[in-house]
Amino acid sequence: MPTKPFATDKYEEPTGRDWAAWLKFAEQEKLANLSHAEIAERFGKAGVSGWWAQNLTVAFEQHIGRRLPGQVGDSFRTQVNRTVPGGREAVAARWAEAHAGTRKIGGVAIDGPATTSDTPKRSYWRITLADGSKVQVAFEPRPGDKTMVNATIDRLGSAEAIEIAKAVWKELLGKL
Repeated sequence: MPTKPFATDKYEEPTGRDWAAWLKFAEQEKLANLSHAEIAERFGKAGVSGWWAQNLTVAFEQHIGRRLPGQVGDSFRTQVNRTVPGGREAVAARWAEAHAGTRKIGGVAIDGPATTSDTPKRSYWRITLADGSKVQVAFEPRPGDKTMVNATIDRLGSAEAIEIAKAVWKELLGKL
């Protein structure tokens, strides 16, 4: 399996039931016969907040084999992060400068120029690759003049592509 399934051992405190109890609920409610949205709605009606209802839904779909780990709709997503020395602006600038002339990443051509943006909390660097995948690198300040750099890779074509993307992006983040 290319990536780990959702961890189910920490549901009891935020949802009021452990994973075994949620599986029993799912069986009683015949959730395996419902769509993703319908499953999330049933978890919500059982008293689970929106984010946790979605989390339970994905974990349940992985449990019954309807969804692979990392699957989002009909494509796949992964992320890699690393905390590095330096302030957010400086690290984001270093990253942008290091990749200004880059034409390929992991052997895949970059489709158009990178875009950047800032919010009060994070800075972003985004690209689209020729294979249709999209990359967002976020820079978020951490205590002690450090920055967490998180690369999210969306629209991967297969579960196998997750491990390839992780290796490429771990190497790139390791160079910071």
